[in-house]
Amino acid sequence: QELPVTKITIGNETREFRFHEPCKVIKSNEDLSKYLQSTSYAMVKDFIMGLNDSCKGKKLGEQGAVSDACQKLIKVLQTLSVWIDEVPPIQQPMRYGNKAFRDWFAKCQDDIPSLVSEMLPDQLKPASAELCPYLLHSLGNETRIDYGTGHENTFMCFLTALAQIGYFQPNDAENIALDVFWEYLQLVRKLQLTYRLEPAGSHGCWSLDDYHFIPFLWGSAQLRDDGELTPASIHNDMAVKSNASAYYYL
Repeated sequence: QELPVTKITIGNETREFRFHEPCKVIKSNEDLSKYLQSTSYAMVKDFIMGLNDSCKGKKLGEQGAVSDACQKLIKVLQTLSVWIDEVPPIQQPMRYGNKAFRDWFAKCQDDIPSLVSEMLPDQLKPASAELCPYLLHSLGNETRIDYGTGHENTFMCFLTALAQIGYFQPNDAENIALDVFWEYLQLVRKLQLTYRLEPAGSHGCWSLDDYHFIPFLWGSAQLRDDGELTPASIHNDMAVKSNASAYYYL
C-alpha cells in the first residue's frame, strides 16, 4: 500500500515525505554492511559529528536562551521522568531488572504519541507515527529490562529525524547537544538506577561504559582546548566533583 505524501516547508524549500512506523531491518552482518554504506547511516553520523563540533570548548548550562523547539522536547523528557516517580520499583528477589519498569514502559507506549504530537507544529504532526517508536525505544527494552548504547543511538536517530523534517533550526545545535541530550541523560540514568536496568550487550573491560558512548565523544570535544583538565583528571576526585556539572566526560 502506497503511503500518503506529506509536504513540509523547510526554510524556502518544500519537501515531500512518506512517514511510516519504523521496523527492524538489520538482522545479519550482511544487513549491517549494507547499512554502513547507506544514506541513513551517513545522515545519523553527520548529525552526531556536527553536534560534536558544536560542543568544542563549551560547558553545560552556559548556552543562554534555549529555543522554543528544544524547550518543548526537554519538557517531554521531563514528563517521562515524572512518570518514573509515579511507578516506583517493586519488591522482588532479583537484584537487577525491576519488573516495575515494564509498567512504566507500557505507560510510555500509550502516552508518548500524544506528547510528541503536542510537541510538533501542525505541519509536522504526520511525522509522529515515525518519530514515536524512536523515542520509545531509546528508553530501554521492556522484555529484557535493560539499556545500552543501542538505545542511546536510537535517541540520536530520533533527533536526526526531527532535524531532517525541519523541527530544529540551524542555530539549535548547541542547545540540542548540551541541553536536550543532557536532559535525556538524566532521564535514562534515573531509569538505570530506579529499575536497576541490566547493561544491554555489555563488552565489559573492552567498552568505555556499560550504558553510554555519546558523553565520551561530546565530552572530549568540550575539553579539547582546556588547559587545566586532562584525561588523567578523572582520577582526581576534587576535579571531578567541581566540574561534573559542566562537562559530560566528568
